[in-house]
Amino acid sequence: MRFKNLTIGYSIPGKILSKVSIQQLRVYFTAENLCYWSPIKKHSKYIDPEAAFSRSSNQLNAMYYPWTKTYMFGIDITL
Repeated sequence: MRFKNLTIGYSIPGKILSKVSIQQLRVYFTAENLCYWSPIKKHSKYIDPEAAFSRSSNQLNAMYYPWTKTYMFGIDITL
């Protein structure tokens, strides 16, 4: 099981924004590849369960990387 994506956002109310001549303002946070739960994890925290399968050669079996965690913050402004 994998927690792949989380997005949280908040739009500032129009009453507050009308005082500063902004139509819309939204603040958000997005995170990707936050965590996963797998029986494979007890053997190594670096193995990605989606990539842990047998390929045609041992060299190809070692050619994968775990998913990186990504965090993003943003502001959308409409004037």
